[in-house]
Amino acid sequence: MKILFLRFFLILPFLIFSQDLKVDFSKSKIFEDKYKNTSVLFSETDAANNLVIVRSFEKSNKDFVIQTYDSNLNLLKDFKFEIKRPHYEKYSTFLGIVYLNEAISIVEIFFDLKVKDFVCQATTVDSKDNISKKELFRISKTEVDKIGTIGIERSFYEFNLTYNNYGEFDGLKSIVKNIVMKVNDAKTGFVIGLDFNSYNNKVLNLYVYDKDLNLNYKKSFEKKIADRKYVFQNLQISPDAKDIYLLAKSYLTKNFLTGEYKYELTKFTKDSQLSQTFGDSKKNVNSLKLIHQNDQLVSIGFYSSGKENRYEGVCYYSFDTKTLTRKASKYNPFSKEFMFDKYGDKNPKALKNVVFRNVFMSKNNELILNAEEYYARKSSLMSNATIPGLQNSSTEYHYDDIISVKIDAAGNLIWSRVINKNQVTQRDDSVDYLSYSSTFVNDNNYIFINAGEKIKKLRNDRIEFDQVRKNKTNLVLIKINANGDYDYEELLNNEENEVPIKVSEGMILGNSLIFLGQKGRDKQLLKVNLE
Repeated sequence: MKILFLRFFLILPFLIFSQDLKVDFSKSKIFEDKYKNTSVLFSETDAANNLVIVRSFEKSNKDFVIQTYDSNLNLLKDFKFEIKRPHYEKYSTFLGIVYLNEAISIVEIFFDLKVKDFVCQATTVDSKDNISKKELFRISKTEVDKIGTIGIERSFYEFNLTYNNYGEFDGLKSIVKNIVMKVNDAKTGFVIGLDFNSYNNKVLNLYVYDKDLNLNYKKSFEKKIADRKYVFQNLQISPDAKDIYLLAKSYLTKNFLTGEYKYELTKFTKDSQLSQTFGDSKKNVNSLKLIHQNDQLVSIGFYSSGKENRYEGVCYYSFDTKTLTRKASKYNPFSKEFMFDKYGDKNPKALKNVVFRNVFMSKNNELILNAEEYYARKSSLMSNATIPGLQNSSTEYHYDDIISVKIDAAGNLIWSRVINKNQVTQRDDSVDYLSYSSTFVNDNNYIFINAGEKIKKLRNDRIEFDQVRKNKTNLVLIKINANGDYDYEELLNNEENEVPIKVSEGMILGNSLIFLGQKGRDKQLLKVNLE
């Protein structure tokens, strides 16, 4: 098994080496869990402004803990519980969490062997730790078979409890999700999208709920297009939880990998449905992210020219939320500074495999996009040289360069920057220490990474973070200001930090980020306050 290593290269032409980014942090006491590995699934503040965290044990889909901390990270309440299921409820797959009316609801879907139904259910824990269950919807296997398949068995065996609320059908680790749950930012409701695998057509069921887990309405969306030629990408739900927006990519030729395509945006209400197509045949856009921005919808992504698989810039489309009328289309090439940030004075290489991680909005309606070069690479290794042909396969997970882009309210590029890094692991228990977390406070973009002790100054105003092992990581904060200039500072040294930080699991709460640190069964929370 390969040992985790991290290697970072920051190419920052406007870099200021700062030792005072005006941040402060606090830590909880070290605590110990029965289980070694836990994952943070959800965080929120309650009515008293206390921090509420939901974690899963050992990436289990039945063992959870809800913890409540005050503003100084003193533990107020610790409630461990198990979602108990009878033996005939099989392949339970976690969908998401909602925190509505001061209650935590964990949403899952499973197959009921007794009646041959797929059942979506919410397990709710209220403020007094009372547990209740509510069925959200069910669909019979007979009905599913008439359309296609749901495939929760595959999702169960590929189980990954790391939850995000992006509403995307394509997840990390190259998992294509057939079931997506999206909670709106106003926390007034959520939508569940159920994508049926069908050879001859594309079918999506939408279930829209209010804050009391009551069904507002159900919609069934069908396209008479072969399943592989019509790909669902994003779901969004309006602040009042009444309108649902679906972004899909439709391939117009037989070659669905490189052929001609168009994007389609569809709006659903309780009583109506409206669609709009868009795109440019001269541009290649692999995927788009859908954002609800005030009175308009925005789709953003990276583009290249023709069929080239190398991103050249950022594309931007905006639409009226009521009529879906297109308001703007922009293709912004990366700046020369961006290319120098990434490649220095070397010849540019392919920029690809980019996954959006965060989108923030400034007070001036500017968009700040943080993305990462991510890909998984499988390899085969000879397990025994004396037995020809006997091989074991392994998967390397690569978390490479961070890309940060700022776009104005009209869709024009203001600046684009790169943080060059190279992280790879074959160990599932090391993934959470890779990648990064980010937040946006007072026109500043803050990015947190794990890095090594030595920092070297290189030519062309570049710096390099040296290789480091998981248990010897230093927490580093990078600040990108409103003009795209950089500062950075080491917040925590591994020698003074008792547990390494799971830097990819940062929880945004107002002007703070909360991290879970873990070493074996010892765990600790870190709260970083930003001005």
